[in-house]
Formats: sequence, C-alpha cells, structure tokens
Amino acid sequence: MPDPPSREELLRCVRRSLILGSACLTTHFRRRLAERGAGMQDVLRAVNKGGITEALWDEPRSNWRCIVQGTDVEGDELRIVCAVRETEELVTLITLC
Repeated sequence: MPDPPSREELLRCVRRSLILGSACLTTHFRRRLAERGAGMQDVLRAVNKGGITEALWDEPRSNWRCIVQGTDVEGDELRIVCAVRETEELVTLITLC
C-alpha cells in the first residue's frame, strides 16, 4: 500500500477532475443519478461543499476508494463513492447513495 494521501488531497483530486471534465462516470453511477432525479450540478455542489468521510486503499484495483458526502442544490444529502488513482489523477465516480 502506498503512503496514504490526506483526505484533502483526495478531495482536491476529485474536484479537479470534475472541473476539468476528466472524471469517468460508470454506467451504474449514471443510473443512480437518474434514479435519484439528480444531475451533475448536484454532484458538483456536493463535492465542492462536502468532504470525504471515508478513504480506503483498494489493493486489487490499486486505487483509493473514498466516499464524498455533501448536499445537492436542494439540500438533500448525497454520498458519492469514488475511485481515485492519484498517480494518474484518474477519478471514477462509481455510485451515488
């Protein structure tokens, strides 16, 4: 396991990837977004105003699995599960809770 980045570093990586449009969105994430009636503006707000509540190393996938928790534009809680491969600055949004 590599040295763990701080939660702030992981959050900056997630925010940067969303701002640059380089985040990968899984099919499951897109489906959950539609089921929740949420949009990317909701995701952006949750990520920009929220924080990481959990960060774990995922050895088989060689990335950090983290949960970003925040609120959408209507004030409803969103939890976004992300995979962050810090060395490549690759962020994948996996699911929305």
